[in-house]
Amino acid sequence: MILSTSSGDFPIPPSVARRLPNVPALPDLSAPNARIQLADFRDWLDASPVT
Repeated sequence: MILSTSSGDFPIPPSVARRLPNVPALPDLSAPNARIQLADFRDWLDASPVT
């Protein structure tokens, strides 16, 4: 797994990557199924715990 930031790309060790939450890709608003992607992303946001 690679963490891409404005400072560069950094490898994430597999042992750490296994503990990270599964985050969906950001919706592509130009895609034909953009509404579905937005709805799925909002559902994921609503289900995420707030700490």
